[in-house]
Amino acid sequence: MNESDANLQENMLARVSVDSSESEHSIMDCATISPSDPCAVVILGATGDLTARKLIPSLFHMYRNDRLPEEFAIIGSGRTKLSDEAFRNELASDMESAGPVDRSAWMKFSKLIHYQPVGYEDLETFNTLARKLKEIDHQHRTSGNRLFLPGPATEFICASRPDDR
Repeated sequence: MNESDANLQENMLARVSVDSSESEHSIMDCATISPSDPCAVVILGATGDLTARKLIPSLFHMYRNDRLPEEFAIIGSGRTKLSDEAFRNELASDMESAGPVDRSAWMKFSKLIHYQPVGYEDLETFNTLARKLKEIDHQHRTSGNRLFLPGPATEFICASRPDDR
């Protein structure tokens, strides 16, 4: 970053800082926040482009910078029938095609990744997903805390309203 870019970034950060009764905080404070409570991220439609290009690289970056809780897991789900290992391998391939990857860190991170096939119109597959989530809660000590990231809207609507076919 050249000096002009650094000055521009500093000015931008100064403009987004907010006053607090105790101190002044800036957007840079986000980079120093400690990891949160145990959590599992559940990605519906996980075999799609968004997961490969944005979600997993972002989560991997957070992992490498110690911004994820110790007790953390990622559960991908989608129509494609894959095992955990096959899903991890696909993501590793996508990561490597985007640029260099710290293989040692990826091997540790990938152990946090799981996959469960789901038929969005098949209620039993959601029961299977629920059982897998309980197993992962136990394995990774995520305490049932889950963040669901929905996939394509048509699949999400179908999954959320299975009686309206």
